[in-house]
Amino acid sequence: SLPAMFRDESAYERFVKTLSEDGCVHDFETYLSVFEDLTEYVAISATARFREDGEIAGMDGVMVNLTGKRIMEEIVTQSRDKIMAAFDALPDPVFAIDRNFYLVSVNKAFVQKYKQSFAYVMGKPCHQICCGQDVPCSEKGQRCLAAEAIDGKQPVADEVERMTVDGSEKVLEQASPVFNKDGDLTQVVIVRK
Repeated sequence: SLPAMFRDESAYERFVKTLSEDGCVHDFETYLSVFEDLTEYVAISATARFREDGEIAGMDGVMVNLTGKRIMEEIVTQSRDKIMAAFDALPDPVFAIDRNFYLVSVNKAFVQKYKQSFAYVMGKPCHQICCGQDVPCSEKGQRCLAAEAIDGKQPVADEVERMTVDGSEKVLEQASPVFNKDGDLTQVVIVRK
């Protein structure tokens, strides 16, 4: 029976309540025990059939198995977490920017070097956070390896002088473009030593 299939009794109660009140349920996601030792993650869409007294007599609907999708989501999450842990373990400031020079990812060393929080720096222009400037480095006549990596679509590395909020410093910088599966540049990863 359907009640016995629900792994979580409260999920079953929410399902029945929605079905009773609305007469239908769309994409209700839950775990169901399909066999004694097999649990599946599913989405249920159903329409209730009511008796004359207003109680549910039955339902018609479909159930879509989302177990594969759920497993893939968990794999992606675990992979992302492992990548971020490795990214944060690097001793040098590492950051990724989009094509418009906005920060999309930073590691712990970056946050420590520039004395800002993750929340504050995300989405800000790199020239604002790294150099204390209101315009991109190239507009101030400074060499921008990220711009070169974007234009040349290949990694660029060199020692460059960078303006900082405290003056300037020479750094070894590497800017590497990242492409999606269609070959479009999505971001540039920059490492500073």
